[in-house]
Parts: sequence; structure tokens; C-alpha cells
Amino acid sequence: MPKPSQAEHTPAETSCSSQDSQLPLPYPAPALQTAFGPECSTITHQSQIKRLFVPLASQPFRWFESGEKRWELRRFGRQFNDKRVCIGREVELRRGYSTQDSIWGEINSVVVADSIADFFKKVPFSEVIPIAENLHGAVQIAQQIIGNSDQKVIGFRVDIDDARDRVGGAIHSTD
Repeated sequence: MPKPSQAEHTPAETSCSSQDSQLPLPYPAPALQTAFGPECSTITHQSQIKRLFVPLASQPFRWFESGEKRWELRRFGRQFNDKRVCIGREVELRRGYSTQDSIWGEINSVVVADSIADFFKKVPFSEVIPIAENLHGAVQIAQQIIGNSDQKVIGFRVDIDDARDRVGGAIHSTD
């Protein structure tokens, strides 16, 4: 595998300045420096943390909204990896791309696994896919959503920010 160039490691490339995270948030310096650690690339030159944008289909959005779902599972890759998905980072769970239906929260746990089955050995499947009746069913549903069950995955637990949702009006369900 070729060694990455220096240009690929500039703050603009390794921070959360890409199109999926355009909402800058003030950076409360010392507390979050400890929470994020040096390996989490969510800090820009302007010392701001940007939210992680997570588009969801209607049903998983409703599961988060009702409290049935606590974890989101994604293929490990450019968008979702251990540099971008970090404990303490603010997250916007949005129903689709073009709606205003959003739930805000904070990532409080991250699990990386070599496969969907390995992930469910670490995280209860019912907190990821509430409709699954058993582990086998959860693996099958997850595989239908994210693809091959033998690829690396990343999951993160979201603590919903109820105060923000009430005060800021972040939940705008229209159906």
C-alpha cells in the first residue's frame, strides 16, 4: 500500500470540514481535548468541532425518535471511521437528506469490528435493530442495509440531547 502524501494529512483534509459537516460549533477547549484525544480528527484550524451528519431512512429515524434504537451501524470507510466517529462528538441524525426532521445527540461509545457478527458480539442487536427477533435476524437485516457481513464496520451509541430537541426545536417530524 503506498504511503499517503503530506497533502493528504493537512487539517482541511483530516478535519471535519467536508460537505457532510458544515455546522461549526464552538470548541470548549480543555474538556473536549481530553474526551476526543489526539487520534480524533474533528478539530479545524479555527478550533471548532463540527457535527457528524448521519442520514437515516424513515424507520431507523423513528426507532431513534422513540428510544428503541440507541446505536447506529455503518460500513467502515471514508465517511465513517475511527478518525471521524469519536466519543463526545455532536451528531445530527436526520431522516433522509432533504427533510428538516433531525435528532441531535452526542456519541458516547464507539465500536469497530471486523464483521457485522463480530459487532453484535460486543453490542446488543436489539439496540441497533429493534425489530430483529434474534441475532441471526439482526445480522441478516444489517447485511441487507450495509452490504457484505464480512466487512469492517463501525457502530456508535448516541445519547439524544432531549433539552436541545425541546428548546431548539430540532425534531420536526412531518409524518
